[in-house]
Amino acid sequence: METFYSYLNNVGNFFIDHGWDFLAGLIVLIVGLVLVKLISAIVRKIISKTKSDGAVASFVISMIVAIVDIVIIILALAIMGLNTASILTVIATGGVAIGLALKDSLGNIASGIIIIINKPFKKGDYIIVSGVEGKVNKINLFNTLLTTWDNKVVVVPNSVAVNNPIINCDTASTRRVDIELGFDYGVNIEKAREIISKIIDLDERVLIEKPYAIVLSQFKESAVNMSVRVWTDTENYWGLKFDLQENIYNELYAAGLTFAYNHMVVDTNDGSPILNKFKIVRREMTDKEIEQRDAKIEKINLKKEEKVAEKALNKQSKIKKIMDSDTAIDED
Repeated sequence: METFYSYLNNVGNFFIDHGWDFLAGLIVLIVGLVLVKLISAIVRKIISKTKSDGAVASFVISMIVAIVDIVIIILALAIMGLNTASILTVIATGGVAIGLALKDSLGNIASGIIIIINKPFKKGDYIIVSGVEGKVNKINLFNTLLTTWDNKVVVVPNSVAVNNPIINCDTASTRRVDIELGFDYGVNIEKAREIISKIIDLDERVLIEKPYAIVLSQFKESAVNMSVRVWTDTENYWGLKFDLQENIYNELYAAGLTFAYNHMVVDTNDGSPILNKFKIVRREMTDKEIEQRDAKIEKINLKKEEKVAEKALNKQSKIKKIMDSDTAIDED
């Protein structure tokens, strides 16, 4: 009990001797943290109205805010009269253990710095990294946020972005649209090329300075593949790709040019092939085959009759044995 009163006495003496210092330190802490938050919000708003890279600015501001917050906390503790040297020693000692425990998180911070310096992508770029794709929305201290076309947010750790290949679809001002078509063997390739050329020539989004190509690219087992390659501005890529695919299909279908699909060819008796989608055409059986079939059926029926007769005999014999045993018991 005396120890507890002694502890309270020490605390009271501390506040008597350093009360104003403690209050001043607390005010510095609160005011400093609030000011840092307000200033960072104002700076973010100003940067958002400029043409600078918002993702890079957000990353740098986050780092500066974290450092300034730590400085304010240490300063406030010093004003309160606490021994900051011992606190810094504890922080330094604990920092080693924390660094080992959070090496992955610290690796993400280092990777974020690498992204800022090398700039493999910026805010608004459409990228593909580690199997995920989307538009870069924000680069944070630990991760990069991507927004997909269906408005989902994908969180990619910065270390993943740095240690894996990055495909930036918006770095170049132009992109090539590739469309693969599969036709049945025997289709008029020149007619298909002529129809596709007219569709491409009528679309203003196709770049005239870069010639397009309509080539026979592959011979498959059940199709002749044709590749259509046109160039357009990056911002027109998806719209042009979807429109070309639809227009090409409609025009080729209207012209009677058929696309390849899975099917089976069955030869009839006269040797003429019949094309039937997922269906086998049965030919009529010959008289000999019908005779053989009927003989097999008759043989199967005879075996069935023999089994039925055998079962009936076995049943009758069992019944007779039971009756004989009952008669013998009565005579006794």
